[in-house]
Amino acid sequence: MNRPLLALAAALAAAVAALPAPALAKPPRLTLVVTMDSLGADQLLRMRARLKPGGLASLMAQGAFFPNARVEYADARTGPGHATLVTGCNPWRHGIVGNDVFNRTTGKLEPVFADPDHPVLEAPPAALDVSPANLLAESLADRLRLFTQERGKAVALAPKPRAAIAMGGRLGQAWWFSEAVGKWVTGTWYTKEFPG
Repeated sequence: MNRPLLALAAALAAAVAALPAPALAKPPRLTLVVTMDSLGADQLLRMRARLKPGGLASLMAQGAFFPNARVEYADARTGPGHATLVTGCNPWRHGIVGNDVFNRTTGKLEPVFADPDHPVLEAPPAALDVSPANLLAESLADRLRLFTQERGKAVALAPKPRAAIAMGGRLGQAWWFSEAVGKWVTGTWYTKEFPG
């Protein structure tokens, strides 16, 4: 290198070193993701004045609220929608392309999270066994668990397994209400027994 270029490189290095280091933001103690199937932002915005202080009104005012979010795929259903929300990927990448998928082995449509290797705890034999095995991309819950060396908690609650599993990812927990059992349940992917 010639002298002028070396001098310029040294000056740039000195200028960069003199810049103040950016302050790292303190990570939040709680992150709450609320999704509601079939509740469009237009409806929520129209009802905003009727919402009581606290609850959704506070979340909309103080949280991150995205009323103009759009998806770039045609079939915006629970499974693919929730998986897209928490992975940031489209269905072709995260693998959850619909609520039901065609199983080439059986020749039948099956729920997208069906997994006979991971039964639902304390469920009758006819209950659907499910897990996030078909979720191919990392989710928000997965990143949280990895970032905190698995000390952070990621818990998803939903009325249906396809919503809870997508939100809980592979490393979090997913709980859904089973009408067959009459209580909140989870599968053996997440835990081997109910907490005490």
